[in-house]
Amino acid sequence: MLALSELKKKKRYVPSHRILSPGVQSDPEGALWRDPPRYWEDIVYPAYLDAHKDVFVDGDVEHGQPTNSIEGLILLESLDISMSEAVERCCRVLKGVGETIDFA
Repeated sequence: MLALSELKKKKRYVPSHRILSPGVQSDPEGALWRDPPRYWEDIVYPAYLDAHKDVFVDGDVEHGQPTNSIEGLILLESLDISMSEAVERCCRVLKGVGETIDFA
């Protein structure tokens, strides 16, 4: 499993015909967003770690096991399974929850 810290180092693929000048954050249609320099490293990832530290044993968001702080939490090791399997697992959980609700 790749740790999130390893993922943050990977570059996003942008086809060569879509490369923007350094000062432009989106294409003319607004369809492509380019993060400002160090946005992920300095803002997004630290905020993610801080927001999720209580969910994992010893605050280890990258390698820790989930705590019991959130009832019914299901952790998907999404880097170890296919997208299809992740979607199927989520759908099974949602179906199970839906079956317990009385819509009357």
